[in-house]
Amino acid sequence: MNKIYILTTTITLLLFSINLVSAHCIFGDCVNGPGTWKWESGAVYTGEFQNGTRSGYGQYTFQNGDVYVGEWQSNQRHGYGVYYYNARSNYKLYAGEWVADERAGMGIMYFEDKGVTPRFGIWKSNKFSHKYEDLGCLEGDCYQGFGIYVWNDGSRYEGNFKNGERNGEGIYYYPKGAKFVGNQLRGKRHGWGTYHYPSGSKYVGEWKQEVREGKGSIYSKGKLIGKGVWIAGELRQPKTDIDTKLTDVKPPMITILTPKVTPLRNGGIKVVVKDQVIQVEGTASDKSGISRVRTNGSITELSDIDNTKKRFIGEIVLAEGQNDFWVEAEDNEGNKIKEQYKIIYTPSGIKRPADPIVISEKRTALVIGNAQYASVPALRNPENDAVAMANRLQQLNFEVELHTNISEDEMIIAIRDYGVRLKENDGTGLFYYAGHGLQVNGQNYLVPVDADIRRTSDIELEAVDLKRVLNEIEFADNRLNVVILDACRDNPYGPEVRGMNPKGGLSSIKNAPSGTYIAYSTAPNKAASDGSGENGLYTEMLLRVLENAKDLKIEDVFKQVRIYVENESEGLQTPWENSSLKGDFYFDQKK
Repeated sequence: MNKIYILTTTITLLLFSINLVSAHCIFGDCVNGPGTWKWESGAVYTGEFQNGTRSGYGQYTFQNGDVYVGEWQSNQRHGYGVYYYNARSNYKLYAGEWVADERAGMGIMYFEDKGVTPRFGIWKSNKFSHKYEDLGCLEGDCYQGFGIYVWNDGSRYEGNFKNGERNGEGIYYYPKGAKFVGNQLRGKRHGWGTYHYPSGSKYVGEWKQEVREGKGSIYSKGKLIGKGVWIAGELRQPKTDIDTKLTDVKPPMITILTPKVTPLRNGGIKVVVKDQVIQVEGTASDKSGISRVRTNGSITELSDIDNTKKRFIGEIVLAEGQNDFWVEAEDNEGNKIKEQYKIIYTPSGIKRPADPIVISEKRTALVIGNAQYASVPALRNPENDAVAMANRLQQLNFEVELHTNISEDEMIIAIRDYGVRLKENDGTGLFYYAGHGLQVNGQNYLVPVDADIRRTSDIELEAVDLKRVLNEIEFADNRLNVVILDACRDNPYGPEVRGMNPKGGLSSIKNAPSGTYIAYSTAPNKAASDGSGENGLYTEMLLRVLENAKDLKIEDVFKQVRIYVENESEGLQTPWENSSLKGDFYFDQKK
């Protein structure tokens, strides 16, 4: 099978290289990335390339004037796309599925003569095969679940629905050839997503009710041409150093889904397994796309999640006792990252405690600790706080994703992925952050380690709005959420940044999603101690209480924490909470 695959790939690349003798790359990266090829015949392709072939999403203008906008695989139309017949008088357009350059699957053909009824149904080998009387829900649950829906103008949506409207993650194909991959809210683009224009340009960022609103970047002809904060669809606060950041220089980010391990650099936990052969499954993400992932030296199987993220599955054979293994990911710009892990193989299996824990629902947590800041003095404890909290939450049966000392882009991706995991798992969610936090005019921000804040307008560009977390919670629509913020250290930027609370501290959060418990390390508009030991004062006391929280409701846990912190700080620091809970929650699931 491998020999056949290699031979087929070699022939495909050879034929493509012969075809390109009369063509040249006029923009971007036409090997692994976005770019534009132009043929001497006049044909032009603008879109994504992989291994030197048209693969991904792109627009191809034929020599005769016909245009195809949609998905490609190995130089062939493959997936969903729209074909405009500009050179044939009787046809107008076909919107639907393709397989190996042929119309195959569900699709609709429109004709120039409006008196001719469009052909909607199943196509095979470019021929109309089976008629469907009505457009609408083709598969799944298009009211309260995941489904595929087609409208009579050729538009198509594959994703989540709520109350009959597009709601949640999904892909929307527009009748004119554009594509949106991201979050929908009540039938509109809302949240984080990527919009592919028919021209080959794309916008990656935040949306609000169909309009570009928030942080985002726009690309044209394979190059970043605008990045910053968008207001009412226009770039109002651009980055000033875009020219120096046209090439991706950051390595990918790896997240292991199974088995439950964390990188050794994040205090990696040794996981015990009872199977000698295990599957390592996870995701690798990077803004330039992922080219390959290796697990202990072997190439792993990859599948696309979106343009920047891929899921991988690899297999590892373990020896009895402790085993070291690693995962390496490489992006389309050649940047690599290699994460080390440890795992223990015990043939007899894991010894279960005498008093087994009863799991009533899934628990999902995201833990972030930022300490090593580039432009301000480092903090002593947030990294230790995050690692200790992640370990404790794992003991309390949370599925934990841990990140320390991460950049703005990495924080945005981690929070977005947390929302997706939370929606999939339902149940209880917990977000914990330790590090610098700021408030400006009543709005709270979490500060990534690469933030360069010199004036007030920089904060919205360089820091991460806490609303991101709350928006993901609202998107997940799960039963209960806990947000813990040990982010009220002294203001490191000084009074010259106008609008910022000069003493530090966060403001009280208003309008949090229902069913949310928010815990602050200190009262609103007050600063908290970073601590003199291995942990910050607040987190140290929280860990102490969680060691024996068997009979404590969440409110009782944080009452005890408040008592401890006030005593240790001699009344200088008073933890604070906001709650919209509608039921009881116990950290210890033995309850």
